[in-house]
Amino acid sequence: MKNLARPLQMALVGTTAGFGGTTWVVASASGTADSIEAGLNPERPIWRLPIAAEFLPGTDRSTSPADSIVPRVHRQFDQANAIYREGDFDGYVLWDLIGVFPVGRTSDRPEGEFRVLYDPRGEGPSAWSTPDLTAVITSPSTGGVLGPTGTITLAHELGHARGAVDLYRQKVELPELNPVSGRTFFPPHGIMTDLMGGWEPHSRWIINMNADSPGEGGTPGADQFPDQLVIRVFDRRGVPAPGAIIGVHPVVAPLGRVDSTPRLTGKTDVSGTFTTTGAVMKDGWPNLHVVAVLTSGDSALGWLPMAQTQLFYFEHPSEPYVLTLTEGRLVGWGLQASQGLAAGPVHDARGATITDRERRRARGGPRVAGPRHNPPARIVLQRGSACARGSPGGPAGVWMEPVTAVEPDP
Repeated sequence: MKNLARPLQMALVGTTAGFGGTTWVVASASGTADSIEAGLNPERPIWRLPIAAEFLPGTDRSTSPADSIVPRVHRQFDQANAIYREGDFDGYVLWDLIGVFPVGRTSDRPEGEFRVLYDPRGEGPSAWSTPDLTAVITSPSTGGVLGPTGTITLAHELGHARGAVDLYRQKVELPELNPVSGRTFFPPHGIMTDLMGGWEPHSRWIINMNADSPGEGGTPGADQFPDQLVIRVFDRRGVPAPGAIIGVHPVVAPLGRVDSTPRLTGKTDVSGTFTTTGAVMKDGWPNLHVVAVLTSGDSALGWLPMAQTQLFYFEHPSEPYVLTLTEGRLVGWGLQASQGLAAGPVHDARGATITDRERRRARGGPRVAGPRHNPPARIVLQRGSACARGSPGGPAGVWMEPVTAVEPDP
């Protein structure tokens, strides 16, 4: 991408009036990005993205002079860039901080330049504004906008700048938010989910897709989901269950509540299969709760989280998405790291068994979370069995993979 920062940067280095009458330096930050780039593998592309930092009064919870603020902003961007380097993208995402300014420079910004606006007294949550390519960072409960939580929040909001979406919208956090079955749902840890762990595969795919494209880049549209949905239902013995009544209930954001009214209904055929179009996955719901009531009166439950179904489409755009439900079991996705993931048979989203080697890779290891490596996997979780656990901050952890866990009912 053409670097838009250099001519502007040279013109703006100097002194200006700071908050509370303090005079402070508007610092050039070219050395930060240049020094980072010098240490990168030259064989991988570098996606250098110009960004300016602006402050509202009170950034340091006082009228601190800029000679205190500026180096702290540089350190924060060093840390944010490190978070992106650890994402194992196809190229290096390098946020090129061109300077630190008092608020109000918007009219002077060149086309395509990103901005972070620090608002320590803001009462609302941090947010991304698409029209003016601005990440607004409000003060977290601990550490302030330039503290550790502020840094990971900055990485999250800049994820939107490259097209990534909020994956926490898939959550159903409390049983009372699910009047259909009382089941909760937690997606895997990730920067775009709960500011924990790393970059999960859905966000990684989108950021790779946008590379160094100017502006916000593309966010996948509603049409980028499988064109066909296949739901297979089995009884407790593993026998196909014909005549099972299917209901697909949306999770309504931002409350994360399962709607008691299904948006799709149907019945399995003699082979225990219900086949329909992918329209319900394309309606914009962050998650879908699937309930199959068998002729025995018992249920089989499952989820169709947006990130999982769309990631499958990215990898297999012409194939149907297959959801397999078993009587007395709940099909979930992305157990929290603390829960681990146990041994058991594994199938991909096409219903095919995958090899032991592929299964080990699905649990972690170098580049396993890359968007072109493994299809979503389905793993049976048996209570009381040994769990495969990982470190929440490390590269090896099943919660960073698009895996589906099948948990027996109590």
